[in-house]
Amino acid sequence: MQEGWTIEQAAPSDDFAVVSQNGGRLTIVPLSLDTLRLPTLRAWSGSDTLLLSVPPLVVDRTMPDTLYTVSPFPAPAPLDIPAGLPEDYLSALRFWLVWGKAPRRMPVLLAAAAVLVLAGAAYALARARRRRGVEAGGAKPAVKADPAAAALALLDSSWFVSGDWKGLFREIDLLLRRCAGSRFSMDPTALTWRQISSRISGTPGSGEFLGDSSDLVDEIRLQRYAGWGSNREKAEGWVRRLAQILGRWHR
Repeated sequence: MQEGWTIEQAAPSDDFAVVSQNGGRLTIVPLSLDTLRLPTLRAWSGSDTLLLSVPPLVVDRTMPDTLYTVSPFPAPAPLDIPAGLPEDYLSALRFWLVWGKAPRRMPVLLAAAAVLVLAGAAYALARARRRRGVEAGGAKPAVKADPAAAALALLDSSWFVSGDWKGLFREIDLLLRRCAGSRFSMDPTALTWRQISSRISGTPGSGEFLGDSSDLVDEIRLQRYAGWGSNREKAEGWVRRLAQILGRWHR
């Protein structure tokens, strides 16, 4: 919004709550898994008045700022209750009447013992072969993967090629979370970035890491949850920024 214009404050409704408003930028929390229709806002400058209409927003079934996806639930809930009284259909659930008598215990024990013997023999044979292979060829040193290369590989991914910025920044989010988890010995999968910041606060290097990644985290939020949109030049810049962060902070 240009200078000199004033925008009215958005009012919350039963479908969403307004967290903050900075001019024409709103931060809201959806209160229902549905299509949100935000109210038309007025903007005025002197005697000039504008009406700002926001397109409908589709609320995805995800837990905000995490990697978890919530499965769609049936609505209305199915009530698969058979007709009649309980005694009319409970007889079908008496499985012991269909199975008949229990088998003799001795054959079952012998079969279980034979399975255990075979499993033990297979394990011993595999262990011996593995040991001979190590003695013959020697232990090969582990090759440490380059985290920066994993980030730059996104430039060749289908998300970048097709312009799927939401999918691309989902992968960027995943790599950045793995970096934070590896560096600060934690599992950040189900946490928001605000919770991650609170969890690692006070640990050595946390302030510098959060400072290096704050702008990228803001872009991830805008791309994944606001559909901010991008282009190849900007997206490539963010991918290279991720590669720099992983190269510095990933263990």
